[in-house]
Amino acid sequence: MTRGDPIAASDLADQLTTAAEKPGIPADQINGEIESVFEL
Repeated sequence: MTRGDPIAASDLADQLTTAAEKPGIPADQINGEIESVFEL
């Protein structure tokens, strides 16, 4: 089983959070999605 790049996953999580803040989506609302990215 190949593992993903944890640094890339962290960068993606940061990008998701930043993108969600622009239209006013609170970070709490996307935390579940970010956690699922780290599980990949």
